Amino acid sequence: MKARVWSAAGLVWLGGGLAFAGEPVFERDAAAAVLAGAYDSDPGVDPEIVAARASAFGRAGLLFDNQIEAGVGLGVVAERDHPGRDPRGGRAGDCPPATPACPAAGAEGVRGPVSGYTSSGQPSDRGARLSLETAYLYVRGGLGEASIGRSRGAAALVGLSAPSIFVLAGAADAPVDPTGLGSPITRNDISGQSAKALVQTERILGFKGAISYAPELELEGLDQGPRQRFGDPLTHQSEAIVEAGLSFEHRFQGGWEAAASATWATAEDSGGRPAFGRMNAWSLGASLSREGWTVGASYLANDNGWAAGGRDYRALSVSGVIERGAWSFSIEGAAASDDLVFTDVSAVTFGTRRMISETLSIGGGLTVRERRSPLAAIGNRVGLHETATGGFIELAMGL
Repeated sequence: MKARVWSAAGLVWLGGGLAFAGEPVFERDAAAAVLAGAYDSDPGVDPEIVAARASAFGRAGLLFDNQIEAGVGLGVVAERDHPGRDPRGGRAGDCPPATPACPAAGAEGVRGPVSGYTSSGQPSDRGARLSLETAYLYVRGGLGEASIGRSRGAAALVGLSAPSIFVLAGAADAPVDPTGLGSPITRNDISGQSAKALVQTERILGFKGAISYAPELELEGLDQGPRQRFGDPLTHQSEAIVEAGLSFEHRFQGGWEAAASATWATAEDSGGRPAFGRMNAWSLGASLSREGWTVGASYLANDNGWAAGGRDYRALSVSGVIERGAWSFSIEGAAASDDLVFTDVSAVTFGTRRMISETLSIGGGLTVRERRSPLAAIGNRVGLHETATGGFIELAMGL
């Protein structure tokens, strides 16, 4: 009943009613990437040799005489990541809440809702993972699309990340990390793939907008942490999640192309712990391109939902890409600081990629990743500095 009511509302907004007969329409998209590397790392850092990710997505619907389309979208994702990532940062350092100055909410440890880092609790040990990440009903018309179900939120959908030539090996927002040290996150994504209502416009005069509402963070997906389980370190239990985003793209005379985005998100906390309250987050992204080269940057700020304030997550990514025929070259740098768990992470990646065909590419390069996290000392807290430096090869294909 809720889906039917939402579809009717979406049709009114899109400006038309459904006819009784329609033409079947189908869309599909599939991609896979494998990342292999060798790393020189500090003691205690145990990189994986291979990481991989594959996804498949499809939509099936009916296109009616009035050009209104309605249907369903489904998508699955499988990946092999570092077993210590659950599913983002994982265990960083060793600083139990009983030690003075260690990350804590009262007598309990905490986990960063954005970074996923925690310095207490049991380390994760997860193998290959498979998740139904997308399942929604949609209605699309000339002005845009309305949907209800599991999908990416408005802020993550519209927000721009710094440009990268890699699928898995980028310095920021990398879906996997073989080193286990983590990747700076600049994507504003507090609802993940949880069920939500989403409205997005087509790009009109260069602008595209979106707004979404998710009742709660309920999906244990591959890119977003699950709701807190018994015995876990405390984290923000997001509910009533509202997201909005606006992006702009334009091609100027002389071959210049520019893009920019701004997003905002907020969520209540359902955990009932006084340490956490309303979460607020915003992000900015921009890029500039001309004649085969692109430079761009993205920034995310999130207050971690910490009621007392002053425990924010902040991340910045900057990159440049040059394309010459089938070859591309890039340099990327990113850094993030999570003051809730006293953990900083940074990454620098240099690399090249060659398109073998329209759907197949091979690339490689060098990467340096660093993490500083808390370590318990006698009656106090000190810092743990971990690094991993190495070379990698990435093979990516799409269908």
